[in-house]
Amino acid sequence: PARPAPDAAAELSELAAELTPPADSELRAQRLIQAAVLLLVVGDLERADRLLRRALEIASEDGVRARALQLAGQLAGRRNNWPAAAELSMAARQLAEGRPELLAAIECDLAFAAVSIGVFPDAIDHGQAAAGYAAAVGDEGVQAVALAVLTMVTFLGGGGVARDQLDRALALEDHSRADGIVMRPSFMAALLELWSGQVSAAVADLT
Repeated sequence: PARPAPDAAAELSELAAELTPPADSELRAQRLIQAAVLLLVVGDLERADRLLRRALEIASEDGVRARALQLAGQLAGRRNNWPAAAELSMAARQLAEGRPELLAAIECDLAFAAVSIGVFPDAIDHGQAAAGYAAAVGDEGVQAVALAVLTMVTFLGGGGVARDQLDRALALEDHSRADGIVMRPSFMAALLELWSGQVSAAVADLT
């Protein structure tokens, strides 16, 4: 049977990491991380976990370690271990100073972790921080995700749907981004429709 493209790409990235000279540990770690990203897309959490652990063993550069820790936090969240997800994301944030795009992504992860733990004020604070970092990046796709996350956690915290903010996120959405489906503004918008009683619209958008 045909294999999903991300799975095949992950195998190629892992092979590239194995062929990277041991002296170039940062590049090797980056390739392991790229493979882990693709494995998270296809849901192979065990292999992703193994590659991220290997990346953290060899990486010394703060940005590379921050990205690996961020993904480890996402993996913990996929396993419903939200306290661990928050702890790993906080560790990633400490290493990501001066990297606004990475910080925007980490703050989005922290927002969802806080919501899942039930600390809604912290979730909104993280969502606002994500939107601030995203605005500094100037990338529309990054802004779209951050605005959608902020809209989502504000709603879950009892603040209703910020329609103008959500519409802007949808207008800026970059459908070519490699984010998992849960981080797509259009997916979050469909969930908000579902949760606010717009069932037919939600079903159409989710379909």
